[in-house]
Amino acid sequence: MEKPSASTWHYGVVARWWAEFNEGGEEIDYFRRYVEAGQPALDVACGTGRLLLPYLRAGLDVDGCDISEDMLALCREAAAREDLTPTLYAQAMHELDLPRRYRTIIVCGGLGLGSSREQDLEALRRLHEHLEPGGVLLLDNEVPYADAGLWKYWLKENRADLPRPRREPGERRSGKDGAEYELRSRVVEFDQGRGRADAGTRRLRPRPRSRPVQRRRAVRGRRLPRLHRAARPLR
Repeated sequence: MEKPSASTWHYGVVARWWAEFNEGGEEIDYFRRYVEAGQPALDVACGTGRLLLPYLRAGLDVDGCDISEDMLALCREAAAREDLTPTLYAQAMHELDLPRRYRTIIVCGGLGLGSSREQDLEALRRLHEHLEPGGVLLLDNEVPYADAGLWKYWLKENRADLPRPRREPGERRSGKDGAEYELRSRVVEFDQGRGRADAGTRRLRPRPRSRPVQRRRAVRGRRLPRLHRAARPLR
């Protein structure tokens, strides 16, 4: 029986939201000292380049990898605006198969995102294979029970409340593209076998400033493509 594919929601308008607003953060400097001490480096789950682009600006030898080609395309666009040319690979972490080995590999906020325990174990094995002898793997990991607000769904009677109703409109943020964005989430189901809640419905609306909203897009935990082909850099 085929194992379920990993799934995540970082596509389309959600990827655009990430590129517009997910910038900065203390993780950039934290991981930078290890990258500076050990190159070449690989930023796994690099997304739209929150860590990768600052490292490239500093002249560091860092490649990027992510399962979302939408996010990689936005990363490439942002890099091109600064005359940077990153080497980017579109691959799932548990299917990592790159032509290069690295002195340092970092995974910031990516391990366990939309994947199974088996896939995470395979991802760790493949990350180890991509290290040079004596190389360093650095990652963070959010424990499954970090959100106390989800604990109640372990009780069957509380799961009758799922899916949670859609949230009322909230704060909108203006993007560099002239649109206004709003990102919302809600719990839609609880997988008791894996002990996790799926907040797979994420809702983001681009709103042009000069006219009423004409488009809505709901993004549900999208099934990821199976990337069995050989790794290829995306330019």
